[in-house]
Amino acid sequence: MEGPDLIEAALDAGSEIDEIFVEGSALNGRLLSLVERARQRGLPIFNVTGTQLAQMADAGTPQPILATAPLTPTGTHLIPDNGVVVVAHDVRDPGNLGTIIRSADAAGAAAVIVSGTSVDLFNPKVVRATAGSLFHVPVCVVSTFDDVAREVHRRGGSLIASVVRGGEPYRQATYEGLAAVVLGNEAHGLADAEVSRCDRQVSITMGGRAESLNVGIAGALLLFAACESRRGADNASASLSIKAHERNI
Repeated sequence: MEGPDLIEAALDAGSEIDEIFVEGSALNGRLLSLVERARQRGLPIFNVTGTQLAQMADAGTPQPILATAPLTPTGTHLIPDNGVVVVAHDVRDPGNLGTIIRSADAAGAAAVIVSGTSVDLFNPKVVRATAGSLFHVPVCVVSTFDDVAREVHRRGGSLIASVVRGGEPYRQATYEGLAAVVLGNEAHGLADAEVSRCDRQVSITMGGRAESLNVGIAGALLLFAACESRRGADNASASLSIKAHERNI
């Protein structure tokens, strides 16, 4: 985990951390506060030089602090029985996967499912791109799309395929129960067989001449629309319940 944002997010979430390495010459301000928090938790902290840190870091221009941590659990038990989840299937670019996880966290999604030949969830570039959201939202890794479909349907949920065209307008769709929004590969999207395993299809209407959207951007649009739709439906249901209660009174 490279940089103060990631390490602070891990500390805030109470996540397990093995060791922290900090460039001694940069130890001031926020960095000093972060190190003090880690010290209070009894974490091993090592002062290193900028050259040593650069040798350990993955980024070309490393930040002055990094940490190592155990891999977080990624089992299918993390898939909820209710709420909006996003499936990143065969997403190869680390920045895209990290953006999808970050967007899921920001939108209020219940979980992220990574499947197929997607980039390794714990690739350092993916971890950085999540900007700490990896510690806020459950992320599970599933081998195949068939396994994803089986797990979602076993929980009574529905799979909603994101397709470039031909699907229901995404803002008009409903996302009740366990709603799994499925995103496909950057270059090819979802295969026909994968779309056929889904219960519904949604599309983002594009007014310009672009052929398609970047999968990270498409995922953000779909997730915010789905989660806002859910919140609107919940608020409407709560309002109806209050009115019914007032009538009874």
